Amino acid sequence: MIHKTLTKQEFINEFGSYKQYANNFSYEGLSTLYDDFFAEFDSELDVIAICCDFEEFESLEEMVSTYSDDYQTLEDFENATLVLPTNSGGFVIQQF
Repeated sequence: MIHKTLTKQEFINEFGSYKQYANNFSYEGLSTLYDDFFAEFDSELDVIAICCDFEEFESLEEMVSTYSDDYQTLEDFENATLVLPTNSGGFVIQQF
């Protein structure tokens, strides 16, 4: 088995090679996922699994409108799942 550690740009480029999932995340969202989560792990990259497990939102308001009334604040989401803020003011969350 060949093992290769991906750079951030290689990680981001892998998503572009999956046409069905190419637009699931913005550049900022993928950069956040890499920096805050995936760069620390030694695992096989599975683009489809990442797209199923994580979702990007442009704002807290968008997250609140997507989930039930039980989640109204950022703290509510942080108590329920992994929340990664992006540099553009949005969030990438682990779906729950």
